[in-house]
Amino acid sequence: MSVPQLSQADALHMKRFLKYLHRGPCPYVAYTALAGYIFLIIARIIDATCSNVKVLRAMPPLFSILVFLLPLGVYIAVYRKSFSRESLCIKLPSLSHIPIALSAALTFILGGTLVTILLYGSEINASAFSLYETFPTQLQGGFGNNLYLVLVYALLPSVCEEMVYRALLCSEYQKSSVLCAVIASSLLFGMLHFDMRFLLLYVLSGAFLAITMYATKTVIVPMLLHFIYNLFCIYVRPYVISFYVNTASRALFIMISVPLFLLCAALFCLFAGRQYSKYAENGTSPSYPTALSAAQNLEAIVQTFV
Repeated sequence: MSVPQLSQADALHMKRFLKYLHRGPCPYVAYTALAGYIFLIIARIIDATCSNVKVLRAMPPLFSILVFLLPLGVYIAVYRKSFSRESLCIKLPSLSHIPIALSAALTFILGGTLVTILLYGSEINASAFSLYETFPTQLQGGFGNNLYLVLVYALLPSVCEEMVYRALLCSEYQKSSVLCAVIASSLLFGMLHFDMRFLLLYVLSGAFLAITMYATKTVIVPMLLHFIYNLFCIYVRPYVISFYVNTASRALFIMISVPLFLLCAALFCLFAGRQYSKYAENGTSPSYPTALSAAQNLEAIVQTFV
């Protein structure tokens, strides 16, 4: 049986197609997210079949390492010449970032709460917390349990997720355009949670965290925002949901939360705009393409999805 040979024209088309795939961001960066999804499926199987309480309690930290840090480390090790602390936006924030961080934190908390309650208010179990619908736990009191919740369910996910979905993915996809980086990283971040009910919330959260990173030029600020929001979901959101359920008044909730959200969002935009003005005054050049046309942005997005 003979093996069919490519004609010269077909080979040229294939060469052009491969060249198209490999220009701009490395196409293999999405495999870091894919590896995380695979480990997540394995974790769900373990969670559904294992009944050993000690094993289940020890799994979340290991789970975060396998889903995020292992794929991240492997990818950076393979393509280490392409990365630096600057390209990954790993640097300490400055005092000038405080107004942006504070307004962003309030915007994130109010916006996330508003979307969550208005779209899914009757479906939320505020007394239980889980990592991507796996290894659920409850707030039981006591210093040890609270420390475990803060470290495993608030701090570790915020650091790991931001390193992969903001620092790594955005650093690659911004080679095409910032718009492409925000869209691609946010969609992959939303898909990570394997929950179609809350997909919109996760995608919007990812986009806001990416925008905050570009405004401050450091991934540390999104990490802090993510950590604060996780703490809010663990310790404060149950009371907010209780207030919403007990008052049974969507109009009252909207009258209180929407103006506060719009005010905080306006302040965030104001402070971010001032920060970008400082970048312009200092002659700070971005590390990504700028002044792209709508057609160029669309081409970059299509290339990413291909």
